[in-house]
Amino acid sequence: MRHSLQFRVAAAMIVIVGGVCSMFAVAVLIASDRLEDRLLEEITEHEADEFVTAWKVGSEEPPDTYVPSAYVRTVLAPGPADPAVPDALRGLAPGHHDDIAWGDDIYHVYVRNPDGSRLYLAYEMTALERRETVFQWLIWSGVALALALATLAGALAARPTLAPIARLAARVRGLPAEARGLRLAPEFDTPETIAIARAFDRYLARLDDLIERERDFTTDASHELRTPLAVIRSNAELLSASVPGDARVRARIERINRAAEQMTELIEALLLLAREEDGGELVDLEALLHEIVSGPSLPPDSEDRLCLEVESPLAVRAPRAAVSTVIHNLVRNALRHAPAGEVRISLRRRRLEVADSGPGMPADVHRAAFDRGFQAGPSAGLGFGLYISKRLCDRFGWQIRLADAVPSGTLAIVQF
Repeated sequence: MRHSLQFRVAAAMIVIVGGVCSMFAVAVLIASDRLEDRLLEEITEHEADEFVTAWKVGSEEPPDTYVPSAYVRTVLAPGPADPAVPDALRGLAPGHHDDIAWGDDIYHVYVRNPDGSRLYLAYEMTALERRETVFQWLIWSGVALALALATLAGALAARPTLAPIARLAARVRGLPAEARGLRLAPEFDTPETIAIARAFDRYLARLDDLIERERDFTTDASHELRTPLAVIRSNAELLSASVPGDARVRARIERINRAAEQMTELIEALLLLAREEDGGELVDLEALLHEIVSGPSLPPDSEDRLCLEVESPLAVRAPRAAVSTVIHNLVRNALRHAPAGEVRISLRRRRLEVADSGPGMPADVHRAAFDRGFQAGPSAGLGFGLYISKRLCDRFGWQIRLADAVPSGTLAIVQF
């Protein structure tokens, strides 16, 4: 799962503060516990020494239970198995013992053997345990409070901390596509944003060089390709006029002329894609369709096989070459896949439909047909017509797709 940089900064602050506070709390509790154990050992040993001293200097034999303070209970017995030893203390070896339950209270018990006797000195821990519980609760409450404050501080501090990066992102997002020579580093003053902006500047410099080379290539290609095509078309017209009675030669010359027109149109479309120009004129689709259907750019017998239906006129704003290329590609593709059948061209509302009566294609091929170089069947061309049409439609926001025609064949749909 991906999180924003602001969330990560806040989370890092929470983790760091929580980790430090937790380690501090654990260290305090461990130190407190060890200090408590040490103090209890010193207190019980001191109390035992005082008891033994008082017992040895006393003129009378001391009672079994001696109470030097409100928190200390002592038991002196001839041995560990003596009946005077309470059940809670019976079986304890010499030394210190923690958390011994005696009655309703908890004791720290110190056992020693003075002069062959067995002394049990118990220090009451009940009140101390309560205070220790309160202390632990306060420590962990402080950790929870620190986490809450860290969460609030992280949420408040992350936004202004990352504001320069957000401003850089907004600046990059708003860069105009047509602008050249822009540099971002001088607009920022923090080391992090300057480093990122300089990286963007290096990329923009390489992009400017690439676009400049592409523009030079486009200009050169436009001139170098159009000139020989114009020569081919003009010479084809001269040849056609010089052999007025030879139908076979005139048909071949017409094919040359038609191929030159198609190549000129294709070059215009490719140059349009390379220049990324989105403007254009207001193109009357009805007039353009009539021009394409009756024009010389299609095969000679295609006019008898084309059926044009215009329910409502439509005009779109785009370069005429782009609209003409899309329609030409769809019509030629339909004629190619229905070599002896009818091709219906329909214009209704803002939708253009081109349906052939050929064998059709599987549904899973409809989307792949717009891929570069895709070919289906022996009648397929080079696989660039639908690909170029798709790119032009994407450029101008038109929707293009393929579907099954009724009763058979393939239906191409362009939604303007």
